[in-house]
Amino acid sequence: MKKLLFFLLNLKSTTLTIKTTSQKSKVIKRKSVITKSINSSSSSSSVESNDEESDVKSYSNSEIKTENISIKNNSTSVNKNIKKLKENTLTDTSVNSNKNTIESKDTNVLNETISSSENSSLKDKSKKSTIEDKKSEINSTSTAYSESKQICRVKRSPSIAVRRKRKEKKVLVLDLDETLIHSTSRGSRKHDYMIEVLLDKHICLYYVYKRPYVDSFLKKVSEWYKVVVFTASLKEYADPVIDYLDPEKKIFSKRYFRESCQFRNGIYMKDLQIIEKDLSKICLVDNSSFSYEINKENGIPIETWINDPKDRELLNLLPFLDSLRFVEDVRSILSLRL
Repeated sequence: MKKLLFFLLNLKSTTLTIKTTSQKSKVIKRKSVITKSINSSSSSSSVESNDEESDVKSYSNSEIKTENISIKNNSTSVNKNIKKLKENTLTDTSVNSNKNTIESKDTNVLNETISSSENSSLKDKSKKSTIEDKKSEINSTSTAYSESKQICRVKRSPSIAVRRKRKEKKVLVLDLDETLIHSTSRGSRKHDYMIEVLLDKHICLYYVYKRPYVDSFLKKVSEWYKVVVFTASLKEYADPVIDYLDPEKKIFSKRYFRESCQFRNGIYMKDLQIIEKDLSKICLVDNSSFSYEINKENGIPIETWINDPKDRELLNLLPFLDSLRFVEDVRSILSLRL
């Protein structure tokens, strides 16, 4: 565009110069003709010749002036046209610059979109690769699981812990009076339970007091052992007390009373073989050491409780009983204290 504009400007300037030169040549020709006529008319009078010469000169001067004015006008018009052309060129250049900026912006936008699309494609590729890796991991784990299944089909002897779990629970025998409860015929306002007992056709009142933590103790040991209550008291008295401790009859599997004891030297002794013949699986918790005189190696002593509200003997006994249930023979542990 710029080259074309400059070419047009040059064309106009050359045409103007050609016109001016042609006009100048015409004026010169006319002058020459006039001079010839003046020379040829020498026979005329001097006055007339002088007048004619002055006329010719004035005419020629006026023509030259008009021609000069026209040339000036043409030059001004040419200058105006040149200015317009320059303005047009400037506008064209600004337009071109704007076009260039727009094109550069477009190219930048295109590059950004291309880069974003490439990034998204790369992300998709990475996601696909991670998914494929996870699939391969799942396949490997599934194959390993199938192999382990095949290995597990081989018969193996169960571990010691499994065998212990499969075995039946051991038997825990609990004394009643001064071990789990304390009862008296002299009541007070703080008693837990009151029972009426018919003895020799006489009604006797007994006020029963629970040992601290007895309920939680019974609940826990019933999960570990087969719990049995064995008391030297009469059934008429002991039965309602046991019902009070176990109202749903879920804790104690069996109940043994005075008639099951052996009376020797004025003492009621408890023979554990009437409950379980295998003495390696049974133990007795009693506050009186004379009670397990027959089976010393199966006895677990506990302090006598009457009215101490801060007593914690039952709670302290729980960890020992928890570990004792896994022993093959309870006598191997309980005999150590003898």
